Amino acid sequence: MNLSEITNNPDAVKFWLGLIDLSHTWDDLIDKDKDLSDRAIHEAFWFALCDLPNNQFYRAYQNYFQPLIISCCIDFIASVNMERENKREDLSHVLRYSLGRIINAIALIEKGKEFVMTQSDEVWEMIVDDTFEQYQKERKLCLAS
Repeated sequence: MNLSEITNNPDAVKFWLGLIDLSHTWDDLIDKDKDLSDRAIHEAFWFALCDLPNNQFYRAYQNYFQPLIISCCIDFIASVNMERENKREDLSHVLRYSLGRIINAIALIEKGKEFVMTQSDEVWEMIVDDTFEQYQKERKLCLAS
């Protein structure tokens, strides 16, 4: 599964890719495991403060997406707290991928109920790009540094 199988709507694509970039930047700022350039940080904040509120796809479905985005933020914060407290790595790993709800919501809007009922598992496989074992290995590397 790839993004073009879910939507070819340029605003939906920009919305999704912007959220992905923003979430990676947030993660990198929290984990302090990557030396982010000023440009990368500026891009993330520009998306959040300037591009997202003006994205036509987001605006058309803002009432639908905003609660999902809030939930994804809460899940990410919980994941960070669990990592800091060395609790439930399995759950922490799952929570880091909550943003997958957004792309499944895009799929529902763009492709309809039948698509998500038959292919949302493939969408999730596209989103979760590392295994729990890979996550654990990365966590150990971060803790060692």
